[in-house]
Amino acid sequence: MDNIQSDLILKFKLLSNQHTAFSFIKEKKLLLPSGHIDLQRCFLELGLSNKYYLKRIDRHFNRLNVRREDFDYVLNGNKQNLLLPKRYAVDIISHTAKNLMIYGRAVNDLRYYGGINTSSLLSYKPWKAMFERCYDPAWHARKPHYQVVEVCPEWHLFSNFNEWFFNNFPEHLKNKACHYTLNREVFKGNCFYSADTCFFIPKSLSNFISGIRKEQTDFPIGVSRRKNSKERVQVKLKIKGQCYSLGTYDYVNEASSVYQKARWLFIAEVAYNYYKSDMVTEDFVYACRERLELESINCPISDEAIMRKIRDWENLVLSFGYLQ
Repeated sequence: MDNIQSDLILKFKLLSNQHTAFSFIKEKKLLLPSGHIDLQRCFLELGLSNKYYLKRIDRHFNRLNVRREDFDYVLNGNKQNLLLPKRYAVDIISHTAKNLMIYGRAVNDLRYYGGINTSSLLSYKPWKAMFERCYDPAWHARKPHYQVVEVCPEWHLFSNFNEWFFNNFPEHLKNKACHYTLNREVFKGNCFYSADTCFFIPKSLSNFISGIRKEQTDFPIGVSRRKNSKERVQVKLKIKGQCYSLGTYDYVNEASSVYQKARWLFIAEVAYNYYKSDMVTEDFVYACRERLELESINCPISDEAIMRKIRDWENLVLSFGYLQ
């Protein structure tokens, strides 16, 4: 992120605090000798248009339970600018800065500086959802594993994410964008959303990649104690609601490696099938195959053996999660 972009985000973070908002007002010499503040000039110093100011000022007055008639005006050319007491002006500036940010971290600069109705852009919903997953306490309460996930600094400005989105999302799939989601979990242990660590893929496959979260048991996901056995463990892989047995093993770690290899073998096959239909990128297919190679290390079972254990393997791959 360049210095201008970084300064913009830092400025809004500072202004969201009333104390630093007042310091900003004094630094820009917007505090008049009378103790009043020219609110319109404050908005202009923030880089916000006069249209934005006029559209929202009455909302602030309603929130503060005051009226325009309660305040004085100062001439600015042939216009009259409102003069507000310090406490009202600082409150409005601070409140505006908070509203300009997403979860106190990101700025939708295209909306506030470009005058674009960003809610209608295909890129806006996944951008906002990404910050919700990473920084919303309510989301973390439901899914605690997201507490360690972050968004790269470049994407804290919507314009940067928007540019990446439209350079990477296939043009012929834009009418099906609602069936796609941003996935970072192809890369093992990745806790970072960025241009180098994410892919747009069909939601059905993304959900399968994300998988189920481990419950409080003594075994990894997909592994359980075999019935009527004190030592051996069994492996089961669930695909489209159906459980497939992958055998029994003496050791938990080898059973877990079988589960992960089988899962990523299926994911890689589905990814390649999607690629042939122009539904995902070639880079995504390569990433899936690299993950499969990683999960295959020290695994005691071959690809062919896994395919034999899962009935109708080819049909499962071909029919998995096609878009409507």
